Amino acid sequence: MNLNRYSKLTTLLVVGCLLLATVGLAGAVTVTSEDVPDEAEVESEMSATVEIDDLYDDYDEWAVDGETELNNVTWTITYYDGDTQIDEHQIDGQEIRQDGIDRSLDEEPRQIEVSLTGEVPEVEQYSYEPRQEFTAMNLTQVRSDDGATEDIGSWSTHHYTANSSEARTAIDDASAAIDEARDSGADVDRAESDLQNAIDFYNDGNFESAISNAEQAQSEAEDAQSSAEQRDLLLYGGVGLVGLLLVAGLGFLLYKRQQGDDYDKLG
Repeated sequence: MNLNRYSKLTTLLVVGCLLLATVGLAGAVTVTSEDVPDEAEVESEMSATVEIDDLYDDYDEWAVDGETELNNVTWTITYYDGDTQIDEHQIDGQEIRQDGIDRSLDEEPRQIEVSLTGEVPEVEQYSYEPRQEFTAMNLTQVRSDDGATEDIGSWSTHHYTANSSEARTAIDDASAAIDEARDSGADVDRAESDLQNAIDFYNDGNFESAISNAEQAQSEAEDAQSSAEQRDLLLYGGVGLVGLLLVAGLGFLLYKRQQGDDYDKLG
């Protein structure tokens, strides 16, 4: 076998492997709608809903596995054929498995809706960036005959307390003030140092100190910006005054020269 034929064969094998891999990944179900809150307060009640279509692109018979970090959870799995509801099941618990997705049934479900309602968990570790989140819903399809799985999707929600929310807002405001001051040419080193302290306190869950340092950072940034603007105003004013003096001086010299020329003519 010459090198050209070997190279072509290798290329065909690589392309074939890629196509096989693509086929294996292309058959996942389709999430057609999702309603999962972006954020929620700790210990409040939260609901989320995900709608799924193309149920049989992977498996002819399968179950849906669900996981969540919500507490005191109730899941509702509803089966549809178009707009017609076929069945509905309610299950309690943070982890569930629900069968009944089978294309051989007389009433074959074509879409399913997975909903849950539960209590938002406490925050184990605060993080300003990236913001702390918990798993609101994670769904997996599990083939009935051999347990093979495909991921459907995972959704996370930012959780907070009233104090952590206030601290985050204070840090956000300070960060915006620092950016504005920096853009104006102000020295924001002290403000940035206080802002970093505020973030560190936030990550430690010390929100009172986080708010205090953030407010201090914002105040320093605003003061620095004001000083920079006053400095620029004085600088521009001084430049303008120098310009006026130069113009006045040139005018005076021209006037004196004109007077001298007129005197010479009279003489």
